[in-house]
Amino acid sequence: MQININKNERMKPMENTDSFNYKHGQLYEPKIAQLHPNPNQIRKIFDQESIEDLKKSILEIGLINPISFSLVGGQLVTVAGEHRRRAFLEIGYETIPGIYVDQHLEEIALAENLQRNDLNLIDKADAIRLYKKLHNYTLKETVIKLKLSSSVPSLSEFLSLCRLPEDVKTECRKNRNIPVSKLVEIAKADDERAMRRLFKTYLKKLDGKNNKKTIRRGTGISGLTSRIYSMSTQIQKADIDSTNENEYCKLLLAIDWLEQVMRNKVINCKSFSVSKFRKNGSMP
Repeated sequence: MQININKNERMKPMENTDSFNYKHGQLYEPKIAQLHPNPNQIRKIFDQESIEDLKKSILEIGLINPISFSLVGGQLVTVAGEHRRRAFLEIGYETIPGIYVDQHLEEIALAENLQRNDLNLIDKADAIRLYKKLHNYTLKETVIKLKLSSSVPSLSEFLSLCRLPEDVKTECRKNRNIPVSKLVEIAKADDERAMRRLFKTYLKKLDGKNNKKTIRRGTGISGLTSRIYSMSTQIQKADIDSTNENEYCKLLLAIDWLEQVMRNKVINCKSFSVSKFRKNGSMP
C-alpha cells in the first residue's frame, strides 16, 4: 500500500483520537505525539543515517508502507514501524498513516523486523528465539516457517548468541564487524564472566590488528618515497640521447602522467609546508 504525502502539505490530525473506537485491520492517522515506542521492540539501536535516508524518501515519494499500532494499557503503541514514526516526527508531521492491530502484536513486530536486511546479528538472534518461543516451534519448524537458509545445527549455534551478557550484546550491536563465528565461540563459554573475558581478549587482538594496519600504511608511504628517489637516480643515469623517437615520446608521456598523479594525489592532498625540508637539505 502506498500513501503519497505531498512534501508541501501537512497531514490533518484525527479528531478525538483518545476516545476513538479503533477496529482491527483498519487504516487510521493517529497523532504521532500520542504514539509510544514498543517496549518489547527487538531493535535496540536506531541508526540516524537510515532515518535521514527514510526522511528523504518520504518527502520525495511519500510513505510506501503504513506503520502498525495498537492500544496497550490505555496508550497507543507502535507495533511495527518505529523508523517511520521517528522519521515523520523529525520531518514535522503531526500524524502518520497506520493500521490498527489488536491481535498477534509480537508476531507482527517480529515478522517485520526479521524481514529487514540491516538487522544486526544480536537483534536477529533475539527475534528468532522469541518467534520460536511464541509458537513453541522446534528448531526444524522455525527454519521452515521463517524460510531460513541455515540448517538446524547452524540455527542452534546462531541462537546461542542470546546467551551473551547484555553489555557484550550492546557492544556487538555497535560493532557489526565482529564475525558470527567468533561470537558463537564466545557464547560457548561456561558463564557470563568467562564470556566477558573472551570478548575483551578478542577486542584487544582486534585493536592490535588495526594498529598494525595503520603502521603498515605509514611504512607503505616510506617505501613509496624510497622508490621515487631510486627512480630519480635511474633517470639521471639513463642515456636519453641514444633513445629513438618512439621511446622518447613514451617516456615524456609517462613523466607527464606521473606529474598529474603526483599533483592530484599528493601535492593537493595536504597543506604541509616542505620549505623547511629543502632548507635542511632533506630533499634532493
